[in-house]
Amino acid sequence: MPLDQLSAQTGEMMPGSPAMPFTDGYQGVVGTRDMALRINYDTKRYGQDNGQFGVGVQGHRPRDNGLWLFSAQYNLDFGDIDRMGLNVGGGIRALHQDWLGMGRTRVAGATLWYDGAKTDLDNYFNEFGFSLESLGDQWDFRLNGNFPIGTRVKDGIPIRTGEVGYSGVFLTEITSVPTDEAVTVVDFEVARRISDYDAWILAGGYGLDADSDSAFGAKVGARGWLGSDALLELSLTHDDMFKTRVNFAVVWYPGRSPLFGQRSRCIDDRLRDPVMRNDYIAMRRTHRRGDAPLTDINGDNIRVVHAFSEATAPGDGSYENPFASIDDVFAGSKKGDIVLLWSGSEFDGESIVLRDLQRLLGEGGGVTHMVSTLQLGEVRLPETRPGAWTGPIPEINNAAGPAVTLGAASTNIDVNAVGFNQNAPISQNEVSNLAIDGGNVAGSRGIVSSAVGIGEVEINKVTIANTTGNGIELNPIVITFDDNGTETKVAAFNPTIKNSSFTGVGGDDIHLDWNVVEPASTNVSENIQISNVTSTGAGGWGINIIENQRSATIKNYTFNAGAASDGGIRFDKGAGATVSDTTIAGGAGTSGIGVSVDNESSGSFTFNNVRITNMADAGFHVNGGSANVTFTGLITQNSDLAMAVLVENNHTGTLTFNEMVTNQGVVLATAGA
Repeated sequence: MPLDQLSAQTGEMMPGSPAMPFTDGYQGVVGTRDMALRINYDTKRYGQDNGQFGVGVQGHRPRDNGLWLFSAQYNLDFGDIDRMGLNVGGGIRALHQDWLGMGRTRVAGATLWYDGAKTDLDNYFNEFGFSLESLGDQWDFRLNGNFPIGTRVKDGIPIRTGEVGYSGVFLTEITSVPTDEAVTVVDFEVARRISDYDAWILAGGYGLDADSDSAFGAKVGARGWLGSDALLELSLTHDDMFKTRVNFAVVWYPGRSPLFGQRSRCIDDRLRDPVMRNDYIAMRRTHRRGDAPLTDINGDNIRVVHAFSEATAPGDGSYENPFASIDDVFAGSKKGDIVLLWSGSEFDGESIVLRDLQRLLGEGGGVTHMVSTLQLGEVRLPETRPGAWTGPIPEINNAAGPAVTLGAASTNIDVNAVGFNQNAPISQNEVSNLAIDGGNVAGSRGIVSSAVGIGEVEINKVTIANTTGNGIELNPIVITFDDNGTETKVAAFNPTIKNSSFTGVGGDDIHLDWNVVEPASTNVSENIQISNVTSTGAGGWGINIIENQRSATIKNYTFNAGAASDGGIRFDKGAGATVSDTTIAGGAGTSGIGVSVDNESSGSFTFNNVRITNMADAGFHVNGGSANVTFTGLITQNSDLAMAVLVENNHTGTLTFNEMVTNQGVVLATAGA
C-alpha cells in the first residue's frame, strides 16, 4: 500500500506533501529535502575515555511504505585530537500495521553499519554493525550489534620503566605497553512514551565481550525532542568492565524544520529519526608487560640461561622453563651467555662445563651481580622470584669429577677471517657466588680450566669443601694468531681469586701451574691476583703457584690448618710475588711449611705484615734459586721438630727480615731451630 494511503487510513498523517509526510512543508535552512546536516554531541559513554562530537549527514529516498535511509558521520574526541572516528550505514524503514492487530501503525527498520576509529596510539580499528528497530506511537524496541573486524587488540609504543627483568633467555628492560582493545557490544532497549509528549523513558541491557573477559550491563534513561529537530537524551549505564557512566547526548538537525515550530510529531516522523545505536567503537585501554631486550655495548642481546634444581625436568634454559640439571647447560647455551643458577638449588652428582666468555653466577646470599648494558648502563641482575636475592646460594655437591670446568676457547685464530675483532675478549670466564662440596667422592675437584687452559678468569665468593683433588686448578692458554701465514703466539694466564674459602680439600686449595713450554718469542700475559681467601687446609698446599712468569699478588690470606697439609703458600720456580696482610697457622692439623720459595725460584718476593705460627716443619722456607726475599712480619715457633726459618740448597739471592712492630722481633721461637 502506498505511503500516503497508509497514513491516511491511520489518521496519523500530518499536513504536507503526501509522499513525504514528515517534511511538514519545510525544505530546511541546511540541507535539502533528501539530505540533512546532523550534529551530535555525547559525554563519555561506556567504552570511551572522553566525550565525542560528530558532524554528518542523514539522507533518505522514498520507497513503498517507507524510506531508504543513508547516514555518514565524522567523529572527534573531545579529550584528544589524535582520536577520530567515522560511521557509514544505511538500510530501510517501513510503515506497517501493528503485529498485534490493534490497528496501529509502526515503523520497522533494519540498517547495516561500518564504524572506524583511530586511537591516540595510532591504532585503527574496523567494526561491522547492525540495527533492528520497531518504533510506535507508544512503545519502541531496539536491538543493536557492534562487532570488531580483524585484529581486536593492538599495542602502542612501549613505555620504558627502567626496571630489569627476564624473558626467555634474554635480559630485558620491562616496559609498560599501552594496549587498545575493541570490544564487541550487543545491546537492546525498550522505550515507553510519556503521555502524549515527544519524550520516552527507556531501559535496556547490553553485553560486552573482550578477548580476556566479558560483562553485562544495564541502561536506564530518558530522551525527548526539543522542537522537531533536536533530540536530547540523559542516561545512566553500569557494567563491571567500564563501571558507571552518566551520559548526556544531543542530536541536532540544524534548520531541517523550525526549531520551535508549532506542530506535534506523529508516527510518520519516526521514519526520519536518527538510528539510536552506539556510533563509535567501544574500546578499553589496558597496559600489559612488555620486554625490550637489553644489549651489550656492541649491540648484541644479553642472554641469560637459567638452571634451577627444583624445576620441571628437563627444561630449556629459559626463565619460564629453567634447566633442572646443570649437565644440560653446555648443550643449551651459547658463547658469552650468563648462566644463572637459582637460589636454593642443590645439584647433586652433577657438574657444569662452561663455554668461552660465559659467566656462571649463583643467586642468593644478598650478592648483587652487575651487567653492563647499552640502554641502562650498569644494571643489577633481578632476582628470579621474591626472596631469592637473600635466599641460600646454589650448591653443586658430590660431583664425580670437576664441579665446574671453564670454557675452552679456540687456540688458533685467523685475524683475516670475517668478523674478527682484535678488541674482542678471548678465553674469559667468571664463577661467582657458588658452594661446591665434593663429598669426598673419588676424583672430585672444584673449579678447573679446560684442557686448553684459561686466559682470564674471575672466581669470587666461592666456597669449596671436601674434594679429593684440588679445589681450584688452573693452567694458561696459548693462542696462535695467524695473519696470512705469519703466526704470533700469546700465552695468557690472568686468574683473579677473591672472597673465597676452602675446607677439607684433599689436594691444593688453589693450584696454579704454568704447564706450557714456549719459545722466548711467545708473548706472555700473566697477572695472578688472590685476595680475601681463607683455608683450613687438608692434604696439599693452601696456595701452590708453579712457575709463574710474572710477579703474583696475594693479600688478606688466612690459612689455619684443621687437618694435616703440606703448608700455606708455595712458589715453585716462581718469578716473584707480593704477599701482604696474611696469617698462616699450623693449627690443630699439623701443617708442614708456612711459606716456601721453592725449587730454584727467582725474582723478587716481598712479604708485608705476614704472620706465621707453629708450623710442623718450617715457618719460612727458601730452597735454592736466586730469589731476593724481603720479609716483614712475625714468625712464631714452638715445635721441637720445626725450624722457624729454613734456607737450603745453595740459595744465592738476598734475604732481608724486618720487624713488623718495633722491638717485637721477627722470630719468636721457644722450641725447635
